[in-house]
Amino acid sequence: MSRGVPAKRSKPKTIPKETLKHYQAFMFYWGLDSDRTHKKVATEYKISTSTVKQWSSRYSWLERIIEMERKVAEKMEADAVASVAKRKQTNLDIVDNLKARFMHVLNSDQDAGDKRKNYIESLPDLDRLFKAELLMLDQPTERVAGDGITFISSVASPDDAD
Repeated sequence: MSRGVPAKRSKPKTIPKETLKHYQAFMFYWGLDSDRTHKKVATEYKISTSTVKQWSSRYSWLERIIEMERKVAEKMEADAVASVAKRKQTNLDIVDNLKARFMHVLNSDQDAGDKRKNYIESLPDLDRLFKAELLMLDQPTERVAGDGITFISSVASPDDAD
């Protein structure tokens, strides 16, 4: 830079504001999913394919679609996890209710001829109930002694992958 001559400054690159028509074209493009092409957008909006390519580049359609699809996938995963958690909680509530009924029968002085419905009629029933609860909590249901301890669980171990 020489003395007395101002340095040239480049103007910052400005991106034109996206209009409603640009946004609608983008949303149409995104909605095409696996059939997504610039030609389909051009046909829908009665513009040239080269114009759609310019819009796609100018308004970062590819990057935006990647981000939107990431957010959709995250939402779907969160919804799936919440749904499974809700079902597990419902099942655990049922187990808790059955255990409470069983404890009530054990603690009552009423004889076996009582007409109330008892859903646990034997120790094997209670054992199955406890194992069902452990499975819902992703805990091992049995421990078998041997050379080592073998866990029988609802969750596969990495050794089971073979």
